[in-house]
Amino acid sequence: MKFKKLLPSIIFAASFFVACGERSNEAKPISEEKTVVVEKAGEGVKTEIDVQSVPVPVKTTYDNKYAKAENVKWSSYKPVTADSLEMDKDYYYVTYRWNYIPYEAWYKADGNLVKEEEIIYLPNSGDMPKAIVRSIMLKYPGYEIAEKDKENDKDIEMYEVELHKGNEKVKVRFLMNGEIYTVK
Repeated sequence: MKFKKLLPSIIFAASFFVACGERSNEAKPISEEKTVVVEKAGEGVKTEIDVQSVPVPVKTTYDNKYAKAENVKWSSYKPVTADSLEMDKDYYYVTYRWNYIPYEAWYKADGNLVKEEEIIYLPNSGDMPKAIVRSIMLKYPGYEIAEKDKENDKDIEMYEVELHKGNEKVKVRFLMNGEIYTVK
């Protein structure tokens, strides 16, 4: 008699453990687990997800190239009409840092990379060439731009940039291609 009363609980528990234990290489449906974030008007909807919700093909493709990336954050991505991505698909969106440079990438559920971008942002970098901003981020990680001046010295165009990191200060003159011309 007691067994008949416990049978539904046993069946539920067994099915729960079986469902949790299943692993598949098939794409998992994108889950809406966390807060939805819309970055800008005209951009798709990103929903933060944990790494366990990323399909195996996507994670494998990403890990093969960026296993040592830092600050990795995954999201599901539902495009809108204004996106340049294919409109009939949902994507997996990841942000990460590779060699101190922030990146973002979109993957299809089958693991194919759709789009990857290097994010060039440094406080006060304004209209400086990407090559200079990238050089600062690679060679002076953690520094912020305190001052910058575009100069022409002996017919050579360059930027003189004063960088601060805590009490440390350095003045660097960069050629337009990002190479260091002088350091003070």
